[in-house]
Amino acid sequence: MKTYVTTVVEDGDDLVMPFPDSLMEDMKWKAGDVLQWSIHSDHAVIQKMKNPVETLRKFEGADENSSNQ
Repeated sequence: MKTYVTTVVEDGDDLVMPFPDSLMEDMKWKAGDVLQWSIHSDHAVIQKMKNPVETLRKFEGADENSSNQ
């Protein structure tokens, strides 16, 4: 297993975490991919989402339902 360390950078109001090109290549990620984060006590797991549009629609629907109640 490889370990990568990066720094969160402020870009206006946004926070950006740049990934090294080698990590992007190893993970087969490209700019614009939607990543899913799982935070654990001593590490984080980051994976490319397989169907981000469907997941985002579920969150949008949940927001609509909760605001109507």
